[in-house]
Amino acid sequence: MNTSASESSIACTQVPCGRTSIHGELAIPEDARGLVVFAHATRGGWTNTSNWAIAWKIHHAGYATLLLDLLTPEEATLETAKEFLGSEVALLTERLVAAIRWARSRKELADLPVACFASEAAAAAALHAAVLLPEIRTVIGRAARTDLVDEPEKMPSLPVLLVVGENDRRTLRSNREYTNYAPARHVVRVIPGATHRFPERGALGQVANLSLAWLEQKLPKLMPSVGKGWSGL
Repeated sequence: MNTSASESSIACTQVPCGRTSIHGELAIPEDARGLVVFAHATRGGWTNTSNWAIAWKIHHAGYATLLLDLLTPEEATLETAKEFLGSEVALLTERLVAAIRWARSRKELADLPVACFASEAAAAAALHAAVLLPEIRTVIGRAARTDLVDEPEKMPSLPVLLVVGENDRRTLRSNREYTNYAPARHVVRVIPGATHRFPERGALGQVANLSLAWLEQKLPKLMPSVGKGWSGL
């Protein structure tokens, strides 16, 4: 991700997550307004062009961004990923939690509120991570696999935005069924004419605009200081 001279950007080839490590990139602007963690568990992960485009828009609005691929290169092979994603959401959750804790161990990020932007199976992991980490203040799911969320009625009542394409009927149905049981602050927003990966002209721009507007409204400006930490803004 390209950054201006006034920004500090750290390319992280490996983020420690227990017994393994995952690929990611951390970019921190001056006076960051919050930390937005982009989590993906698909082939291409954070190197996917669409993921970069959304992260770029949010980063240049003043948010620190951490782009993560929750799969190792071996797990991301086509033959492995299909089986892995359906049964290992708990492992994806553990890795996401570890990566957020790693990021917030940095002095300049310690007191920032955290948002998760996650796609597909990683979105289910982000919802589970929000149960474990109170510093996660909102979750945005793009084509979220809410069918992989255990006991949606027990999800935390933080604001959750589920963005789905109008013509991604399976995911749209799953997201709507999920919100029937999840807390009232979990909402679905539909992109007209879009399919699962939002390849249609202007669709990703709508996802980015919705996501940024959601962050502006739902992400607190600063976490309360706990002990010794960077006071931030």
